[in-house]
Amino acid sequence: MELLPLVKHIKNAGSFALDAQNSAVRSFKTDGSVVTAVDIAINKALTSVIQEYYPGVNIIAEEASSSSYNPDYEYTFALDPLDGTDTYSMGMPGWCIALGLLKNLEPVGGIVYAPSWGPVGSLLVAEENGSVSLNGRAFKIEKETAHPMQVMAPSTAHRYFDYSSFYGKVRNSGSSIISMSAIILHSQVSGALINNSFIWDIAASHAVIRKLGFELEYLNGKKIEYKELVDRSALRDYAVCGTPEAVEAIRKSFVRK
Repeated sequence: MELLPLVKHIKNAGSFALDAQNSAVRSFKTDGSVVTAVDIAINKALTSVIQEYYPGVNIIAEEASSSSYNPDYEYTFALDPLDGTDTYSMGMPGWCIALGLLKNLEPVGGIVYAPSWGPVGSLLVAEENGSVSLNGRAFKIEKETAHPMQVMAPSTAHRYFDYSSFYGKVRNSGSSIISMSAIILHSQVSGALINNSFIWDIAASHAVIRKLGFELEYLNGKKIEYKELVDRSALRDYAVCGTPEAVEAIRKSFVRK
């Protein structure tokens, strides 16, 4: 399934979010997470576009009140209209729009658009039957080092892990999707620890990094089963991705409290 027709709509949604960022008003959902009118508007617009372009697919969107998953449909879209809403609502750059494509519940494609991340923004596109592009150009990953000098981690990781023995630097983006994508976007970032996220928080970036030779898996090494997430359940535990060295270092140095 080709994702290219959706790119212009996601870029338009990113421009809309940028224009509205300075005036965004925070409110809170029942689970305590932050939401804005921008999240809702983008969710509605992109869901409508997907339904128009691709009838007969599942759409699991964060800001939908519910999702009806039909196992007879081969394809499933996982939409996060604005990942990193808390960061976004404070005028910070760590937010993005993400759309993941799963085929038979395996991540095969994705679009990640972070308009404020990087000098000119970052638009990652992974086609189901193609390669990965960054800002419209074929993307080739280049790592300056295989050693885990820097890793991404959730902003609340210090509450649940003691990582004082980790010899590198720990950074946070404000977005699980950007944190996962950072392992391919930034040469010195070699790994990421991801918290108990939802399908819309991981599907797009999982597809992108998978095409470049990386895998997202549970911290204990078990495979992430998307069939456990289609009912809007969260991951069962923390997850990890990156170079083998970084994944090993995270598992060794991030000790649960």
